[in-house]
Amino acid sequence: MSALELLEGCGSRFVAVVATRGLDGLLALPLVAGAWWLLRRRATPHLRAWLPWLALVPLVVPLGTALPERWTPLGWRSWIASASADGSAPRVGAGDASGRAAPTAGGAQPFAGLLELALHGDRSRAGPTTGAPRRATDEAATARSAADGAPGDERSPAATLLFVAWLAVVASGGVQWWRRSRRWRAALAGAQPLPFAELGPATRTVARQAAVRGIALAECATLPAPLAVGLLRRRVLLPTALRRELDDEGLRFVLLHELAHHRRGDLWLGLLLRVVRLLWFFHPAPWLAGRWIASARELACDDVALARFPPPARAGCAETFLKVVDFSRRADAESAGLAAMADEVTEVRSRLMRMVDGRIGVADRLSRGGAVALAAAAAIALLGMQPPAQSASSGAAASNGAAASAPPLVAASEPPMQEAAPQEAAPLDPQAAQVRAAVLAAGRWLALHQHVDGYWDADRFADRCRECSDPGAALNDIGVTSLAAMALIEAERFGDPQAKHALATASNYLLSVQDRDDGNIGAKSGQHFMYGHMLATLALGRLEARAPETKRAATLQRAIDFIVRSRNPYKAWRYSYPPDGDNDTSVTVFALLAMEQAMELGIAVDASAVHDGESYVAEMRDPTTGRVGYHEKGSLSARNPDDMDRFPADLVEAITAAALHVSVAQGDRYERHPLMVQGLALLLAKPPRWDEKAGTIDYYYWWHGTEAVKAAGDARWVAWRAAVWSALLPHGRNDGHCAGSFDAAPDPWGDNGGRVYSTAINALTLAATVE
Repeated sequence: MSALELLEGCGSRFVAVVATRGLDGLLALPLVAGAWWLLRRRATPHLRAWLPWLALVPLVVPLGTALPERWTPLGWRSWIASASADGSAPRVGAGDASGRAAPTAGGAQPFAGLLELALHGDRSRAGPTTGAPRRATDEAATARSAADGAPGDERSPAATLLFVAWLAVVASGGVQWWRRSRRWRAALAGAQPLPFAELGPATRTVARQAAVRGIALAECATLPAPLAVGLLRRRVLLPTALRRELDDEGLRFVLLHELAHHRRGDLWLGLLLRVVRLLWFFHPAPWLAGRWIASARELACDDVALARFPPPARAGCAETFLKVVDFSRRADAESAGLAAMADEVTEVRSRLMRMVDGRIGVADRLSRGGAVALAAAAAIALLGMQPPAQSASSGAAASNGAAASAPPLVAASEPPMQEAAPQEAAPLDPQAAQVRAAVLAAGRWLALHQHVDGYWDADRFADRCRECSDPGAALNDIGVTSLAAMALIEAERFGDPQAKHALATASNYLLSVQDRDDGNIGAKSGQHFMYGHMLATLALGRLEARAPETKRAATLQRAIDFIVRSRNPYKAWRYSYPPDGDNDTSVTVFALLAMEQAMELGIAVDASAVHDGESYVAEMRDPTTGRVGYHEKGSLSARNPDDMDRFPADLVEAITAAALHVSVAQGDRYERHPLMVQGLALLLAKPPRWDEKAGTIDYYYWWHGTEAVKAAGDARWVAWRAAVWSALLPHGRNDGHCAGSFDAAPDPWGDNGGRVYSTAINALTLAATVE
């Protein structure tokens, strides 16, 4: 085959592809534009950033399908194929053999004539066609032959010229793109790593997180605005002068925005969009869709950054944004047009208003519902471009050039299938959705009050919002951080989009505060630091079960070894390290829970430590009542000396509940242990009840009790679960910045853990009631 013949064949196929796919894109564009307009105030920026890609689906899918074998929901190609089967395309106003008016297919007839002219040239001189059979030279057969690589019977010089012109424009655009890339690489060659010592604590935290993800942070004196670069060697670049102008929180916001571009894959998507624009430079869809994508993409990255700030702090983010815009406008205009943070002037106002309006909810990722909707829409678009199943006879007739009728829209009749009897859906508890919403609200509150370093401050968690009350004790940060992390794991299970990032930073924090010498997590300060270590070990174990990491597994092993060393010889645990011979059931239960979790993960645990801990719990159980004592056999639940009157210990069975919790976690069953059944009866006699005057509220008891009674199942569990819902659901806060949290004041341990403790442990209790 000569070069001229190859060009002619490519030209024919090029015109066929442009005509079919190009019209697909034109038909999809107004639909996507309408959806974009309708959802502009309702959908998240993440959804709106993906929506315009639906208009590009016809342009970016593989270009190997042929014209007549494809069908679209609008049916225009099916009409062309059927109209061409009798040898001619209908004319506007012409009639068929029966005298009825021929269809015009909504304007497809002029396009069919255009396609015919481009593929085959002017056939008006070939003689009359009415009533005479023609050769199979319609547009369907020509497109098929071009797709198969075989030269057609006739070639159109116009198609060849169009293809050559397209190649020339694409080659020219590619050269310009390459030159621009070289200029940018030269301009950024002088970038230097950010001086870590000059960064504030908030910025250093972001820098460490970026390093974990393999993203380098650097600064460049010639850069006009912050910029995310690199497809493989990922970097975030900051202008040197701008870094010195911004404070610590402002620089954190800028870095979080640029890191969001890498996290979302915007650079890879941007490369794909550039390629589509280059190949389809003459089509409006890539240019319009690209503009919509760029607008929503910046808003989406803003949301990712804003999600890490409480609403009152977002005004500072807006000030930072204005500083960046002003800085970029003072810089080189041509370069600033390429900067991510200084986009179109028309977009500045919408981004600014989103930052200052605290009523607008922000999300750091595309929701599952949005992803499903987009996938369904893309599947429908792709389905419309796939070849329908055809019989062998119809395929042979088409290949032989025989006249064929339009493909049937209804399949041949088949024997009716016997309809299956409808199955009644399992009844859903009407309060389950309310429980899920409460857990998600608690997760959102926790995420908003997390410190930038990843922990939760028991007494100063409200420094950013200045609205939430109920502080705890300053020395309990490790304990409340661990409970908050476990609560966020449950919120993530229910679909909280913010939980993943909050959990990652919490995990990094707990890993960073472990003593490398003895394995203790946190400082050995205060009376209850051992509680913090036990809870941190349990939280890291749950995080490890959720997403295994080698570094976390090593930390867990050291933490378990510290628990084993903290045990009193042949006994159990309490507050001291080195052990001083004192024991209590509450600390021992948490040690046993942590070791049980570790064993499930394959962490080495001293079996004698588990055995001695279980023996101590059994020793604290009264054989006549089944009650497990705190410090003495069969004693009542522990209370602070000053709280005995306000929170009577005989109204709850907290330590018995804790002992049953660890027993069922270790695999014990009530039917095999009569004393466990006795203890369970004590719990069922004192279900959760919200009565502040009587002092019945005990979040610690309700969590352990829920985990213990859940294992019993049957009507006992149903009754306990209803009591939990009745006690907690009406008393979660839903006002202002406290929305989603629980007050700590009504609880006997609220002074120790504060609002973070009460919110986290109640979220764990509620989450345990819903699968």
